[in-house]
Amino acid sequence: EAAVAQAARDVMVALFPAATTSFDAALSARLASLPQAAASQGVDIGKQVAAAVLQWRTGDGSAVPDPAYTPPALPGLWQPAVPGQVAVGGRYVTTLPFALSSPTLFLPPSPPALNSVEYAQNYQQVYDIGRADSLTRTADQTLLARSVAGVNYSPGPIGVWNSVARGLVTSRQMSLIDSTRLMAQMFVSMHDGIQTSMTSKYVYHLWRPVTAI
Repeated sequence: EAAVAQAARDVMVALFPAATTSFDAALSARLASLPQAAASQGVDIGKQVAAAVLQWRTGDGSAVPDPAYTPPALPGLWQPAVPGQVAVGGRYVTTLPFALSSPTLFLPPSPPALNSVEYAQNYQQVYDIGRADSLTRTADQTLLARSVAGVNYSPGPIGVWNSVARGLVTSRQMSLIDSTRLMAQMFVSMHDGIQTSMTSKYVYHLWRPVTAI
């Protein structure tokens, strides 16, 4: 417990230095509730682990600005949905993943050609289900779309899954080791999954459905 608390404090201070006082106070309160002899050993381990992880991720490319991205305005290629819109996530192409060996390891298949039957079918499906006055979209599909898009709630999809994981930890009374492993694996997979998705956009350059329609 002391190792986890110390590691969390050190990483949070590195990411949010302005809140160091709050993190220090939380750490002190946590350590005060633990046997001091064992806690001191845990503190040392936590510091080592936090330092190793921070060093590993230093220069991983996640903090660099997104590169300029302006493909030609041709059918099928990404275009701004509104004037002045800037493409985001281009840095994911060169960012170091957490678990994958490469952000292109599990790229989805290349999109179908614009003049193919498959593209026409996909286009029609999105048009029929996605339109505001759709006659075929189910209530569950509407709820799913609003959840993914973050409509009328602030945490966003990542925050929602964080809440789900915390609920599992509490309801199943998971141990510290198991709950830590759950949270780590969830966020690692989410990061690498999002990175794979974002990278695929810059590999295939496909326009968005709203642009196509």
